[in-house]
Amino acid sequence: MNLLVQFLLTIILELIVVFLFLRKDYIKTVIYVFLINLFTWPIANLIYGMGLNYYAVEAGIVLVESVLFIVLFKMSSRKALLISLVANFVSAFAGRIIFY
Repeated sequence: MNLLVQFLLTIILELIVVFLFLRKDYIKTVIYVFLINLFTWPIANLIYGMGLNYYAVEAGIVLVESVLFIVLFKMSSRKALLISLVANFVSAFAGRIIFY
């Protein structure tokens, strides 16, 4: 149950951040942010669970999600990296405070 709560919190927080940056096409944004996290969140947890450094895992996720933002949202790499960095910082920070 705890993993489901963590996943939902991640999606909610990252959606808020993405909405603040994009402010358009809300349905598409919800779907894409959900799909991006459905792909990256389990991978991040699996790799982190194998003992890799938490911050290294987060950095990798930021890069992977940036590429997915570029492809799905058709945005510049600079904007995608900024959104991914902010969104993942917010969700990681909240997760560390709430769950660890």
